[in-house]
Amino acid sequence: MAIEIKDPTSNVVAALEQAVKRQDDLRIAETRRIDQLMELRAQYAISQAGVLAAQVSASAEPIRVLIAAMAERLSSLERSKSEDRGSSGVTSPLITVAVAAVVGIVVFLIEHGVK
Repeated sequence: MAIEIKDPTSNVVAALEQAVKRQDDLRIAETRRIDQLMELRAQYAISQAGVLAAQVSASAEPIRVLIAAMAERLSSLERSKSEDRGSSGVTSPLITVAVAAVVGIVVFLIEHGVK
């Protein structure tokens, strides 16, 4: 009784080809998945840019009105000060503090967005 010996090379080659094909398929699938994620990110960024533009546009006019009102009030205070030349020097520091506070509020609103 003779034992037949088979060369395993063809089986090994076939298994290796299948493994390589599987790796290629996985790489293609991963590339496709990453491309889809990048497309979603781009769409989200465009959407967020639109929201930000709308917020800036919506807050621009109220900020303009606020600054105009502050300028008017400051002019009024300056006129009042120039008319009261004989008063004590207390008004000047008060005006400076008031203007600094209002400017600080406006800067905060501009940097953090008015909602």
